Amino acid sequence: MFRELVGEDRSLYALQPGKSVETTLELLLCIEAHCRPRGDWRSIKETLATLANDCSTAGAGADSRDVLRWLFEEAAFAGNRNQYGASSNSMLSEVLHTRRGIPISLCVIAQSVLSDHGFESHLIGLPGHVVLGLGDSASEGFVDCFNSGRRLTHDQCVAMAAVAGLSSIAETLKPMAPALVALRTLNNLLNSFESERDAAGLARAAALRLTVPFLGPDDVQSTMALLAHTN
Repeated sequence: MFRELVGEDRSLYALQPGKSVETTLELLLCIEAHCRPRGDWRSIKETLATLANDCSTAGAGADSRDVLRWLFEEAAFAGNRNQYGASSNSMLSEVLHTRRGIPISLCVIAQSVLSDHGFESHLIGLPGHVVLGLGDSASEGFVDCFNSGRRLTHDQCVAMAAVAGLSSIAETLKPMAPALVALRTLNNLLNSFESERDAAGLARAAALRLTVPFLGPDDVQSTMALLAHTN
């Protein structure tokens, strides 16, 4: 199912607006089920629905800013600064439980809650960081979910990309397609499992990464080397 959801499209920024949130969640659910089969991945959708309902019950669904304020202030979601590299930060079920995660997992959760309230948002992949773009093509600005929902301007995001020396800043600020969200999540998990010396997790994440059809030759070779090292 993972390969079918990723698809063959090499344009990692091509979005299907009506399906991007749902597809992203399905991909991350597949990743967690594969990498941590004994985990609580089956609860993810129900927990997200409960979270969105709690937000509504609190009367915080009037606009996107209101939803985000509730999520990061009252629900207390925040970046996991003390254990940034932990594999649990990439597992949505664990982030929903601890309310601590890394930029990409926190953005996916915020995007889901916003979507349930009828607000459009997209993940934007900056160098070494992921933020949430609000509205169509981030027309309503950007949010740093790792830093308690701090608002960012377009110029601030451009500056972050420019510091990394990127030649195509406009491309960097495009919304990430679900396939790219999944690939970056797998990359994070490979680093985490290697650091944690979790051979089983590393093998599972590497094997799943090899099913991504648009993976480049160098990435295939490095992933196969990791996989061989676990055997």
